[in-house]
Amino acid sequence: MGGQSVLREACYGTRRYDVNSPCICYCMNRLSLKQTLIDQGHSPEEADKLIFDAHEELNDLIESGDDVAAMDVCYEHFGLEPDYLDDLLFA
Repeated sequence: MGGQSVLREACYGTRRYDVNSPCICYCMNRLSLKQTLIDQGHSPEEADKLIFDAHEELNDLIESGDDVAAMDVCYEHFGLEPDYLDDLLFA
């Protein structure tokens, strides 16, 4: 369990990590959500609107206590893994 805990912390922001983790390079070097959406073909303005809408839904789900659905917001809106939740939380 210790390895999973360290990996989870690395991926979700505490930055305490095992340098041998395969996830580190990806997490530390991934593109922002906005840049990822632009790379998928959206204009910067469209990306901003999509992020705003997803941010609003994420906040509503968190406020209602539906943490499970909140974890799925990135997938439901963009088809992306929850690694981008930080981008939505602080949008």
